[in-house]
Amino acid sequence: CARIDDALPLYERAAEKGHPAALYTLATFYSDGLLLPQSDTKAVSLYRQAAERGHPDAMYRLHEFCLNGWGLPQSAKDADQWLERAAQASHPHSIFLLAMTHPTLEKPVLLARAAQLGHVVAMHEVGTYHLQAANEA
Repeated sequence: CARIDDALPLYERAAEKGHPAALYTLATFYSDGLLLPQSDTKAVSLYRQAAERGHPDAMYRLHEFCLNGWGLPQSAKDADQWLERAAQASHPHSIFLLAMTHPTLEKPVLLARAAQLGHVVAMHEVGTYHLQAANEA
């Protein structure tokens, strides 16, 4: 019978070996106070390690932490950099956010990419663009 208490040491050992998903999971445990005491500072450190190893969800979480000043100084510039890195790593919600919040970028292209990656709101937005284009024709 599996026990939740057995999971934590396994995640910790995998994280010590640099496993990106284990680092991300431990960061989330710290962020949420699940199995470990809540600590945004420890979460940031682990999210950063996971992000540096290419974990797109960790990049997105760092965007959120930088934007809100959780566990590190608030910085819109750093938040944008992490959002862009997450989008470059094909994180669907990051691509969607870039499309919706950065008017200088090619919105339809970004929305189409997010939709292709399974972002349902982006799918709706792309469908709306197609309907509008059909009505204008």
